[in-house]
Amino acid sequence: MYNELSEIKQITNADTLRQMLAQCEDEIMRLAKDAGSCYYWPRDCEGEVRIELSTRACILNHMFALRCTPAEVKRFEEVNTALLQLEKMHLLWHNHLHNQFAAIRGLDGGSFNIDTALNGSIDDDTPLFTMEEDNYYSSRWHEMLDAICETSEIDAVTNLHDNVEDGVSWAEGPLCIPQLEHISVCYLVHALCTHLNYSIPDILRMTTYRIDYRMDCSDFITLTPSEPEPFKRVPVLDEESKDTIDKILHINELLKGCE
Repeated sequence: MYNELSEIKQITNADTLRQMLAQCEDEIMRLAKDAGSCYYWPRDCEGEVRIELSTRACILNHMFALRCTPAEVKRFEEVNTALLQLEKMHLLWHNHLHNQFAAIRGLDGGSFNIDTALNGSIDDDTPLFTMEEDNYYSSRWHEMLDAICETSEIDAVTNLHDNVEDGVSWAEGPLCIPQLEHISVCYLVHALCTHLNYSIPDILRMTTYRIDYRMDCSDFITLTPSEPEPFKRVPVLDEESKDTIDKILHINELLKGCE
């Protein structure tokens, strides 16, 4: 399949790119299992699915860069603003949880850890944002976004700090295009588009994002080990030695009787 980004970037014909995209998405759906009301991707093929999703993201990002419209730029600004607000909420909530648990666990000597995971959220009832450019890409948005959600997530707090509005843009990779250079890209947009397999057109159509919190608390006790008893070797006695010991013990008993 088309795994080399450099090869994809050499293609400028939209019909050819759509054909490549369709082949890539066909392969992703071939790996899917039909569970009746939804699809799922078995763990033993997740590696193949991720490779195909990565290729798909490269194709869509290239198509976006070739013909990015003002409506798409406006929608990108809206998504970036919303995810920046999610960053702020996340930092407040994460710091609050950390402080509360630190106070509680500090009293009893226990330990705790707070893991967070960023992902999109999609199911059959989740609406997608409809855009005029949908026909240009011709992607199976719902199925593909479901595949990405099922096979990937990322730690949401790894590179966040208290000042999320410091003016530093996280634009890297596919986000570094002239049409978006005026936007200070927030970290969560960066994480979705460079660390996960979401393309820029994907995040423009997603309407729900989530950060999951997982608490891991541990209680423990340490016992001071006692000093081990010295090893005492028991001698093996021959028959003559046993007779001698028996005679000594017999004499001791006789002596006790004479006292």
